[in-house]
Formats: sequence, C-alpha cells, structure tokens
Amino acid sequence: MVRLYVFFFFSSPSFYLFKSHCSFRFLFVLLSVANADIFFDNSLVRLCKSPPALVNLTNKVFALGTWAEKTFPDDKIGLSLTLRTDSQDAWIFRPPLSPLVSSYSDFNLGAVRADNVLAAILAASGYEVSNPMFGIHAIESDRRHRQGNLYDVGGAAFGPVSNVLLSDKLTF
Repeated sequence: MVRLYVFFFFSSPSFYLFKSHCSFRFLFVLLSVANADIFFDNSLVRLCKSPPALVNLTNKVFALGTWAEKTFPDDKIGLSLTLRTDSQDAWIFRPPLSPLVSSYSDFNLGAVRADNVLAAILAASGYEVSNPMFGIHAIESDRRHRQGNLYDVGGAAFGPVSNVLLSDKLTF
C-alpha cells in the first residue's frame, strides 16, 4: 500500500522549513516536495512499486522539471514540454538530508533562482542531483492563470547555482 501525505503551507515555505517538518516525522520515507500547482501521473508508481531495496536514494535527489498541462482549442487536454536545466518544480528524496542542506537553504521554494541554488547546495553537500523527467512526470496544471511570463524577483535566492541536467534514465 502506498500512502500519500499532503501538507498545506499557507505561504511559500522554505526548503529548510519543509525539511525540518518532514525529516523527523518521515525518516527514511520517500518524500516529494512540489509547488501547489504540480501533480504526478501514474509514472510515480515506478518508485512506489519498486522493491525498497532497489529504490536507493541515499545521497541522491531527483529535481524534476515539469511537463505542462495544456488545453487545446478543441478542449482536449494534453502535455507539452519545455526542456530547461534551470527550473525544477518537484523534488524527490529520502530523509534525513545532511544538516548542511538545511543551514544554507532558508529561502522560499518557488522563489526566483531557488531551484538552482538548492541544486548547488545539494551538490556541495555530496548529493547526486538529477532530473529524470522522462521517467517520472511532474505536471504543472494549466498555466493560463499566470499573468505574463516574467517572475517577480523579490525574495530571489542568492548564492552559487548549479544547472540540473536532464536524464533519460530513471536510476536509483
């Protein structure tokens, strides 16, 4: 049986806050942190149905880029993909994470540059960060509500950055 726990934060939480909240309650459980407009299709089952011994995410973090849910003029819904190495909206990992990650990640998830600053912090802390977006599909719900294409740079994350390269393999 697979259990899904959903936590609502009424503002954009920092990765530090989320990690602190979940690391002790869900020690050694596979976790996903995602923005509120992200959902997964049945590709996530690949992680859940694999024997726990095969899903070894020790010192590994999946930083997933997103597929976009798109409504076409004929009202059919499909997916589109923009390949980017600087935007990850879903993170999958197995706690506990190194204390180094928490001490340097006190910025809000979803803030400008946060994805790549977090990737750099994880890499510097000894984690292998990959983006197996072809194996696990994190999907952003229809973007029509978004006003324009620019993001507000207020509250941007600062520090060294690391692009997360796309991976065509789902390796544990």
